[in-house]
Amino acid sequence: MKNSRLIINRLFFTNKSTVAKNFYALSILQSTNYIFPIITIPYVTRILGPEVFGLLNFASSIIAYLWLLINYGFDLSASREIAQNRNNKIKINEIFNRVLFSKLYLFLFATIIFIIVLFFVNKVEEHKLLYIILFFGGIFNIFFPTWYFQGIEKLNFTSIFTFIIRLVFTFLIFILIKNENDYLYYPIATIAGQILVSAIAMYVIIKNFKISIFVPKYIEIKNTLKDSLRIFITTIVINLYTTTNFVILGFLAGTYEVGIFTAAHKIVIIFMSIISAPLGQALYPNIGHAFSQSYEMGIQKIYKAIGVIIPITVVPSLMMFFFPDIFITLIFGNKYYASISTLRILSFVPFIVGLSNIFGIQGLLNLKKDNLVIAITLIGAVLGLTLNFILVPLFRQNGTAISWVITEAIITFMMFLAFSRYTNIIQDFKKLIKV
Repeated sequence: MKNSRLIINRLFFTNKSTVAKNFYALSILQSTNYIFPIITIPYVTRILGPEVFGLLNFASSIIAYLWLLINYGFDLSASREIAQNRNNKIKINEIFNRVLFSKLYLFLFATIIFIIVLFFVNKVEEHKLLYIILFFGGIFNIFFPTWYFQGIEKLNFTSIFTFIIRLVFTFLIFILIKNENDYLYYPIATIAGQILVSAIAMYVIIKNFKISIFVPKYIEIKNTLKDSLRIFITTIVINLYTTTNFVILGFLAGTYEVGIFTAAHKIVIIFMSIISAPLGQALYPNIGHAFSQSYEMGIQKIYKAIGVIIPITVVPSLMMFFFPDIFITLIFGNKYYASISTLRILSFVPFIVGLSNIFGIQGLLNLKKDNLVIAITLIGAVLGLTLNFILVPLFRQNGTAISWVITEAIITFMMFLAFSRYTNIIQDFKKLIKV
């Protein structure tokens, strides 16, 4: 036991956290994490083929709605609350337990919904076992509190835990999957890593951060859910034009088209996960803390973030636009040749989403303009859904890609206009140009 604690201390408690260290740690470890998918994806996609690969992603998208309910936007709301009370250990302990048990209550509610869907939706009923594995396997995410580590700015924990999940997943993939009939082992391999990581995460939180577990009063859980409702609605709306893309494509086209779209989508997500996602995670609690000190400090942090996000997202976007064939054929193989045009369409999503994150998540949410963010994302969701129903029957997976890009671009523009309303960003930008 002492040896295990010594290893954990050496891994996690060597240096104090800063935005730069958080970003570099996340980027390096996220890059390492995505080396594993780059190894496994060519193997898995070639064995399973676009049809089965599409089925796995279609099923994951359906289950994602239920886990969206369980997560309830706590990655943003809880991490913000912890960041604002980081010097109050009693308050942090209280927040941790309120969020943990809120998620457990939500899991029970989601289980009821899942049982209904399992028996009354034909596309789900056809593959019951797959959906059962995906849903109940995900329960371990409840005990993997990314929001806690984000709030205390210890994001190296999240990265190392993700690394462990990827390592276990990669090891099991090559052992278990030999032909397309072994597709159920794909989610099982992921779950195995999550079980291990959740156990380690809770051990670290209880032993090293001195969090004591207790059951909060029902009224406290009720208030926690009420306080996070607006951000939860925002995450639902965002998923209406992201996760829903896969669902609509699956229903209107088929699992083959889902597989083709997924290939392009995964490459985009890999770039975003290595670059813009770690930066966004590292900045959010830091900017939130700056705004708690003063408005001016928060705004200066936002301006610095803009100067960083533009160059680091433009480069991968250009790479995907000019060389989509290299990425697709190298990683997925010739069976996914149709994904090349889809990737070119999606190539500038990292740049667009990066700016949207700065103006919306980092800016407006930290300015406590939650309702405004909800309104903008709701408009985007309605637009995205409308475009999907129009474009998917015409262009299939490319229609999904076009609708996603247009939706993200319009949302980013509206986020910028809203952010400029509460700041002097336009005037400051004009002064900068004159200088």
